[in-house]
Amino acid sequence: MQAAQPKPDPVQDLNRAVRANDVEAARRAVRAGADVNVRASGLEQKTALHIAAARGHAEMVHVLVELGAKVDARDSAGETPLFMAAFRGRTECVRMLLDRGAAVNVQSKSGWSPLMASASEGHVDVVRMLMAKGADARLKNAKGATAVTLAQQYGHSAVMPLLKR
Repeated sequence: MQAAQPKPDPVQDLNRAVRANDVEAARRAVRAGADVNVRASGLEQKTALHIAAARGHAEMVHVLVELGAKVDARDSAGETPLFMAAFRGRTECVRMLLDRGAAVNVQSKSGWSPLMASASEGHVDVVRMLMAKGADARLKNAKGATAVTLAQQYGHSAVMPLLKR
């Protein structure tokens, strides 16, 4: 007797495709019924777009948005795909998300903005892009820190002049 074949799961297929940066597999998964905006089960509840942005998969970000991914989707911490890309210094993904209308001053549940995330990591090009799109360096997180104080705290003096405009 043959074991039953597992039923295809388009959402799992989409997540696998995103992690592998396999654009065609992602398209197939969505055509097979995967909801491009479904949040993964588990603690973080990230969407496929969060994962692609965090990993720097620019073409995948483009395709997911083209397929209807919400650029301002929030995970369980209130972080958006733009936040993930900014924190990791994924310049091309940040550019793409901003061009698609991602909210630049959105704050996570702990009050962190994409600008705070990129400034705290010293990502000069990302800070420059965010500031050009109207990022507010005066926003404060839940502990009262701003992008300026975070850049100072973590020793990223190269971003300081960009934040004081």
